[in-house]
Amino acid sequence: ALLVSGELGCAREMLTIAAVMSVTAGGRSVWQLGRGRRAMEGHKLKFAVAEGDHVTYLNIFKGFMSKSNRSSQDRSEWCRRNGLDHDTLARVAEVRRQLAALAARLGVNILTSCGQDTLPVKRALVHGLFANSAVLASASTDSQGRALYRAVRGGVPLKIHASSVLCRNQPSCVLYTSAVQTFREKSHHRAAGDHDEDEAAGGGAGALTSHEMFEVVAVEQDWLPEVAPHFYTQRTAA
Repeated sequence: ALLVSGELGCAREMLTIAAVMSVTAGGRSVWQLGRGRRAMEGHKLKFAVAEGDHVTYLNIFKGFMSKSNRSSQDRSEWCRRNGLDHDTLARVAEVRRQLAALAARLGVNILTSCGQDTLPVKRALVHGLFANSAVLASASTDSQGRALYRAVRGGVPLKIHASSVLCRNQPSCVLYTSAVQTFREKSHHRAAGDHDEDEAAGGGAGALTSHEMFEVVAVEQDWLPEVAPHFYTQRTAA
């Protein structure tokens, strides 16, 4: 995604997103954890956008960097008020500088920016995450308000993790950074004939299993074969 961002005119944005993804891949979060679900949802609403987590990261980092000329104490206080982790965002800024130097050496025009237009950013993400795509399979939701998705290739059932700003939204097609298989105990008090979507995913006896998507962005499904025709082969009728 970063390598094509210069051509698509969104290198500055993709440098930020790539830096956040690099830092969060190590187990860190841009959010201050342990604040409680309701408080966390309130903080996320300040930065969340309908496009998803990756674009939300842009808003978070922009806000953080707007305080860069202030003291470390002021930046830490701003992060605290907004439910953000100061140390994680400081690390993101450092990694971003390293990525910018590397991208420039590889010939990427790191000065390009798409401004408020998020379309180039989403198209760049398709170049990097095309293999991690899922489409809405059912508008019915679980107890957490999450819809069922299926992987475009393979049909694996997926749900958007509760940490995503899109967890209660239902975009028709999404990309995700990673998916993790989770387990929970089956309920023994269901009425006869009740069926759980997770059970269809192949949970073992006594447990239900599902695959949950982390760092999710909404995209157009027809971009997938356009960007990665080698991966999404078009089947035609014989």
